[in-house]
Amino acid sequence: MKVYDPDSLRVFFGPTGEHLKEGVLKKISSLYGQPIEEGKYTLTTFKNQEIEIGINESIRGKTTFLVMPMHVPHKNIFIALSFIRTLSEKAKKVYVVCPSIAYTRSDKKDKSGITSNFKLLADLIYKAGADGIIVMDLHAESEMYFFSSKMEVERLFASFILIPAVKEMMQDEEFHVFSPDIGGMKRSKKYKQALGCDKDWAFDKARIGPNQLGDIKFLGDAEDKLSLRNLVALIVDDMIDTAGSICEVAKKLHELGVKTVEILAIHPEFSDPCFEKINDSPISKITVTDSRYHSPKRLALCKKEIKVISIAEFIGQAIYNNHNKISMSDLFIDIKE
Repeated sequence: MKVYDPDSLRVFFGPTGEHLKEGVLKKISSLYGQPIEEGKYTLTTFKNQEIEIGINESIRGKTTFLVMPMHVPHKNIFIALSFIRTLSEKAKKVYVVCPSIAYTRSDKKDKSGITSNFKLLADLIYKAGADGIIVMDLHAESEMYFFSSKMEVERLFASFILIPAVKEMMQDEEFHVFSPDIGGMKRSKKYKQALGCDKDWAFDKARIGPNQLGDIKFLGDAEDKLSLRNLVALIVDDMIDTAGSICEVAKKLHELGVKTVEILAIHPEFSDPCFEKINDSPISKITVTDSRYHSPKRLALCKKEIKVISIAEFIGQAIYNNHNKISMSDLFIDIKE
């Protein structure tokens, strides 16, 4: 057991990370064998909606961790950047723990006249004063290289906590894993292997605009289609935004004769009208992490079962490993290719 030195480590929780605070501190406290308190700060919002971060304790010479998902509204992103800058002016090191981050679908310039907003955000995080960042399940693995080479970049995969949860939920069911698109096949294949499924399938979809789907088709032959009858289908995706893709895939699977359609997604964006679509779909259950917080009142708009798996203790372990120079590979599910 490592000895906790309060003069070397402080953990702060931004407004979007408050829901993770109890679990993160509980885990770090158990690893150090003594209670760990959160870093103290004040967030002031002025009448004109400008903000100011004030650190209410000495952090000079300390390594600081800021736990704060960076998602829209854009005010959250600016608060995070201001927080990083404020910490960097006194702290020895500033690490940002960002289990979900905006603009991950803006990772490439695939048409004229646009830019990669994710690369812009990555640059801003570095310029604000971050020495390192811990991210979880980016939309594309290449995005971890968008951050400055001068930053320490650690990546986590929610599969570490989701795989055991799915095994427990599905222990009495025969199920197969599906990807809602070709781009997600690498992810679904890893889940298939870890869950011990025989096959994984994908769908091909065409987009005609932002959050607008064109044709969608199952990538399998007639024999594959017949083998789906009366099975449980588990659709694995990195995020649920407006739920257009997963609902269309769920309808296709229902038409192919599957018994039940369940969803496993990492980041719950839940943008309107997602619940309206889900309520009108064959989907029976959705499992997500709390990489982004949604109130019980918000989740109650969904008439289908939603199970939220907390990542808080997982994040706490990652902070402990990082601070004590312990490899993050201990937090990966070992999947043999």
